[in-house]
Amino acid sequence: MPNPTRVNAARRSKGNRSPSPALWRVLAEIHRSLATEEIFRVALRGAKQLMRGDFAGALMMDAHASVAIHSCGSLGPAFERAWRALTHLSTTQPTARDPIAPLERAARAALRAAAIHAFFFYPFARGILIVARARGELNSHFKSDVPILIEHLALALENAAAHAEIRDSEVWHRAFIENSLTGFWEVNARGVITFVNRAAAQILGYAREELIGMPMLGLTRDFNRAAQRAALEELQETGKLVNRFGKVRCKDGKSKSIYYSARLVGNSNGDGAHYQAIFWDETEQHQVLQMLARRNQELDALNAIAQILSKPLEIETALAQVCQTIAPLLGMETANFFTLDPKKTRAHLIASHGMSQALITRLAVQELAANPTLGKIALGKSVTLEDPAKTPHLVNPILFAAGYRAGMGVPIKQRGHSVGALIVGTRAEMGYTQTDINFLENIANQIGVALENAELYRQMQARVEEIEKEKNTIQAILDSNLSGLYVTDRAGRFILFNRAAEEMTGWTFQAVQSRAWEEIFPVEDAAHSPLLRRAIEKGATARVFQDRALRTRAGARIPVAEAVAPLRDGRGNIYGAVGAFWDQSRELKAEETQEYIRQTMAHELGSALTKILPTIEILENSTLAPERRAEMWQSLKTGARALKEISDQFLEKERARRAPRPLKMERLALDALMRTVLNEFWTRAGAARFVLRAREPLPIVYADRFRVETILRNLIENAIKYSPPARPITVRVRAASEARVEIAVCDQGNGIPRAERAAVLKPFYRGEFARRRNTRGYGLGLAIVAQMIGEMGERLKIARAKPKGTIVQFTLRRLK
Repeated sequence: MPNPTRVNAARRSKGNRSPSPALWRVLAEIHRSLATEEIFRVALRGAKQLMRGDFAGALMMDAHASVAIHSCGSLGPAFERAWRALTHLSTTQPTARDPIAPLERAARAALRAAAIHAFFFYPFARGILIVARARGELNSHFKSDVPILIEHLALALENAAAHAEIRDSEVWHRAFIENSLTGFWEVNARGVITFVNRAAAQILGYAREELIGMPMLGLTRDFNRAAQRAALEELQETGKLVNRFGKVRCKDGKSKSIYYSARLVGNSNGDGAHYQAIFWDETEQHQVLQMLARRNQELDALNAIAQILSKPLEIETALAQVCQTIAPLLGMETANFFTLDPKKTRAHLIASHGMSQALITRLAVQELAANPTLGKIALGKSVTLEDPAKTPHLVNPILFAAGYRAGMGVPIKQRGHSVGALIVGTRAEMGYTQTDINFLENIANQIGVALENAELYRQMQARVEEIEKEKNTIQAILDSNLSGLYVTDRAGRFILFNRAAEEMTGWTFQAVQSRAWEEIFPVEDAAHSPLLRRAIEKGATARVFQDRALRTRAGARIPVAEAVAPLRDGRGNIYGAVGAFWDQSRELKAEETQEYIRQTMAHELGSALTKILPTIEILENSTLAPERRAEMWQSLKTGARALKEISDQFLEKERARRAPRPLKMERLALDALMRTVLNEFWTRAGAARFVLRAREPLPIVYADRFRVETILRNLIENAIKYSPPARPITVRVRAASEARVEIAVCDQGNGIPRAERAAVLKPFYRGEFARRRNTRGYGLGLAIVAQMIGEMGERLKIARAKPKGTIVQFTLRRLK
């Protein structure tokens, strides 16, 4: 908003003084202008002259704080540069009080910088008017005329904007009418045509110059005059649209049926001044509709024929169906399909419709030398027979004797050479258009493609049978091998997959056939790209004997050794690869078990015996008091139970190793399973000790129920064992990704050092803190957890909780 003080002062300064004659001349010239730039030029020139200045300018700000400048006159190059730089104020947001104030300050600074001291500022709602003089003083007598000048400037700008909008609207509508495909004309009150668009002239067949000035009734003179008068009276009475069918006479004398909508257009007084009408040629539309209907019928027929010919094993039956389809479509009685022998001396009839069996027998084999029609078609030319009298050399005596008088024949081609003929005929005399010939040629082209496809299909089937035999031979060789063997193409899609590979991965050959390696065995670690890709890209054998794993179809990860070699053709080009892999699970497990047993059994058994043996020696002392002897017996029992617990856990793990529990993956409702396990611990330790953090409802997972429950029990037991009694234990469930759910058990104990996190997953290993505290346990809990998680194809992770404690988390496959 402008500064109220400045505006009111300007209004008071205006007073009741009448504009001077010089100002009247300026105002009159302003209102004669319709362009915005011209209005500003006239107004600023007038202000400069009235106040005897060297320069007059206007700074205008729009609603978006963008600045535009207008000027008349000059104060020198320095000020001119500063003046134009004022447009950069467009990035400045105006204040709520006075949006013009920043402009005024910048303009004053520019004038002072140019040493201009005689200037006049007049702020108004949209900007500032500035008049300045380089030397001398301004004529202050005309300052009181400035508000009048500003008011008329604003009015002139509003009129210019309205005029531009109206002009643009008229230009748009006139261009729309001119480029419309619908006819348009205007007729004055005397019935004379005053305007027609291009489409109207084309419909009527006249040049537009010929139609302008022509009486409208001259185009409708010979038609229903009563209907014309009724339409005219309805227009004059109601002024509404009138919609009618009618006829017009074109320049060539022919009439056309049109549909038109007419209206009465009034003048400024509301009186009917002229008529406007739009119309279109219904005759042409009818012809187009007929043509489209015929075209749709032909397309439907071509689609039906294509469907018939899409069965390469039944090509002869398909050709008979094609003959049956096209005969009635073309208004013919017969349709016949001939094939040419390789030497193109004979034609054999192999499919026919509409002819008697006797006639089919007589036409079964045709000598081309004795049949000019077939001879011409064999040369690749289409033939039409409309009048036997005019083309007697094309008449087939057998067909003519049977009463046939007209027909068409087109060649059937393969790779540009005629291999057959499609001939239709009728007993009636008939004329044919080029459209009819083109349609029959399209059908013949489809037949040619179908014949070629049938031949290719036969060849392909024979080759497939040969390849299948070779493949079965290779597959038998592969199946006799104990290693997992496979063959892929260059793109990595499986071609062969032996029985050992099926048993190791759980994937059958039918399931992996034609699928890429990454689709069956997704890359889980970017550092371990598929060995197959490496061998194909580098063109050399690639081998890996450790730190490589494959995920089975059930989701389990198995360690493997792998080797892949590229396959090359006779030119040395790589066309695929052959690979082998070996399951190293048993070897690795055996090594790990032996190592763990050697390291831990001596320590754990030694610790238990260290407690038992001194106790036995003390008990041998007969001088012990009864109370002390009872304590010693209790200590001895505790040590013995510890030995038994170690033995039991070890034997249980051995049983699991020798006869593993079958993996039973199924849909599990995680909500119910979690609450079942937690209820056991709530009963023992109290519900307040445990916190379950999850978004309900919990998702459905795909896992082994026994293993998930065992994992949760072991993790919660560990958390209870290593957490202070008063500290809560948190069980957290959240989405790890769209395909995985993460479950974590968090305690607030001392945590597991990073250096020990891998070791605690091995059997019988106990951390330094557990050994120092002498916490009950034998180092099998986390080992069992890690083993069961791995059997389900998932991973376990140990992290440090903040501020202290341990987070043990694992993932399960999520079902949507």
